[in-house]
Amino acid sequence: FWLKAYLSPVPSLSPISLGAMNRILSLNSKGSIDMAEINGAYSDPNHYAVGSFAGVRVLYGDAKSVTLVGSDDGEQFWSLTGTVSKPSPLTFLIDFSPKGGPKDLEAKCEDGKLIFPDGNFWSKITEPAAALSETAEGGIDGVYADPNHFAAGSFAGLRMVTINKGSEPSSEITLLGSDDGVSWWGLKGAVTSKEPLAVTIDFRPKGGPNGLVGTYKDGKLIWPDGNAWTKQTTGAWSIFSMCEIL
Repeated sequence: FWLKAYLSPVPSLSPISLGAMNRILSLNSKGSIDMAEINGAYSDPNHYAVGSFAGVRVLYGDAKSVTLVGSDDGEQFWSLTGTVSKPSPLTFLIDFSPKGGPKDLEAKCEDGKLIFPDGNFWSKITEPAAALSETAEGGIDGVYADPNHFAAGSFAGLRMVTINKGSEPSSEITLLGSDDGVSWWGLKGAVTSKEPLAVTIDFRPKGGPNGLVGTYKDGKLIWPDGNAWTKQTTGAWSIFSMCEIL
């Protein structure tokens, strides 16, 4: 019986069954949600501006909840949270109320996109659309490069950081980032001092210590071991962004 089944020809897959398979692939062998293909950076066409961080959103989550950090204008950053409401098709309920939107806005994951009820969709992106350079302007919110992991032209070593919940400042800090430009992680912490500006981060989800203190000064987030994440701004357009315009 098993030999016969093994030797039987594999039926061709119709577009419908291929779509179903894509949805099934969001589950692992134990039936739980695999977020590896969902976590990452996205562009929102309602705000996206080539050559800046405007309209870029980073999503990180697990089988139960998601966290998002993004910017609408490339200068001010925000954070949002949501929950997983359905495993297939993978669907989130995102609380946009801190940004003045609805509390439980549905977002479905299909074909590398987050699709919203109004027809808007965020598309996954694999690299920044602009060359980056260091800046000391603005506060702690923004995009940083970790020199221990940074690779120009990719998201490797980039961290998106904000102390805002929605559009309002808070006493908490959210960090979403990637070490290799492919897999992503999320960390939380608290603002523990305003002068000098210091934050305490729980690095345990990355295998590090709890309560690691970072100090912000002149566009750098400085850690006890001497490592310093440098705040980034967008400069000249990358080849990717030029091709997008053309």
